Amino acid sequence: MIALPPLLLPPHPLPLPQAASSRSPLPSHLIGRRLVKDVDDTRAEWEVAKSSEAAANVALQEFEAQHNTSTANRRSRGNAINYAAMANPQSRPSAQSLQHKTLADAVEAEKVVTAEKLSLHLSARSKLEQFKGGKLITEEDFVAHGHKVVEPIFKDYNRLFLDSHGDFKNITTAYHAARVLNPLIAVKMTEAEIKEGVKDLKSFGFDEFHDGNGIIDNIIDEIPYYKGMLDRTGEDFWNGVEGATKYDIDLARKVVDNPDKYAGSTWKDDPIEKARRVWEWWRANHSNPGIFYFAEAARLVALVQISSAAVERIFSQVKLICETTGDSPLEENLEVRLFERCNVYPAGI
Repeated sequence: MIALPPLLLPPHPLPLPQAASSRSPLPSHLIGRRLVKDVDDTRAEWEVAKSSEAAANVALQEFEAQHNTSTANRRSRGNAINYAAMANPQSRPSAQSLQHKTLADAVEAEKVVTAEKLSLHLSARSKLEQFKGGKLITEEDFVAHGHKVVEPIFKDYNRLFLDSHGDFKNITTAYHAARVLNPLIAVKMTEAEIKEGVKDLKSFGFDEFHDGNGIIDNIIDEIPYYKGMLDRTGEDFWNGVEGATKYDIDLARKVVDNPDKYAGSTWKDDPIEKARRVWEWWRANHSNPGIFYFAEAARLVALVQISSAAVERIFSQVKLICETTGDSPLEENLEVRLFERCNVYPAGI
């Protein structure tokens, strides 16, 4: 065996041939992105094709309308001699026919292209739907899923707080009614809107607000005077209330120290400071005889402390029932017993 010179030997052993390995599949999320992109691209191409088809149709319709108008004009001339047509009677009709055929062919061609683009788009959508198989791929999928998840919550909220017979409808009604006692909100309301809000104050449950024996009618009589006071309250008052200057100085310092958070902020963006200045407005005006009953309503709504006594009484009744009947009563039985002990029914029921 003849040995090869060292310089002719390969510096490294030659790699052995290997069987071609199958191409590894793309990750699922990349496949989803590619399919979504195909859907978006084909939809864009389809929309472009639709626009081109619409433009071709418009051109054909304009030509036909113009041709019909010129034909009608020729007919209206009666027996007038068209010397140009006599000189070459076939030239004009042939040119018009050729132009019409060209436009019609263009419309048909655009229709074919549009149909092809639509077919590609539908095919891409079909592939995406098959791949998804219940998975969330597109932004629309996530939004739709989110809506589906929170839908029961919104239904419960509407049933409890917004429906006319909802368990807590009076809470939302009272919340909206209280706006008439906030001068910063009421100043933007009409007298009719304030009147509707005043009528809803009875949702707070105070005896003074009940129909027939309350002060609602008296408050309504004070609305014009109250609205006039609100309209006359300018920024000078809000900026001059006790503590306003110190707050504004502190806010200016915060703007310098943290402009990203406080730049452009005013006291009206601070719920606590806004509530404090509203309180200062009532403290300055509550003794005005023109809004005597408005001040009384504000006292009841804003100053009377919320009490949990009514709820605690319910809990006491539950405890008494469980001590009497045992610790594991049926839910329905406990509910009926609780209704009987806590509710006051009219005579005869």
